[in-house]
Amino acid sequence: MNVVHGVMPVVSMIFSLICVVFGVYFILKALWTLREGKNERLFIVRAFVGILLLVLPSLIMALQLFVVSSTISRTQSMTIPPLPGSNSSSFTQPQ
Repeated sequence: MNVVHGVMPVVSMIFSLICVVFGVYFILKALWTLREGKNERLFIVRAFVGILLLVLPSLIMALQLFVVSSTISRTQSMTIPPLPGSNSSSFTQPQ
């Protein structure tokens, strides 16, 4: 289980980097197509694909943070543990 937690962020970062590189590539190709002025539809398609590839990694990372935070909140109790070395009998429990 620890291997998965160690490998997944690296895989996510590599995937994000690849998406950003291809996103910039598609946006530059779209701008070049617009500069040539031959095919406006190709410009629109390449621009949207490039923008999607630039936005996709941030959406995936936000989804990962949501999943991790929901997993952590389900596994942790909502009580505050006493400090080490303190006498647990001195704490009063709310009723």
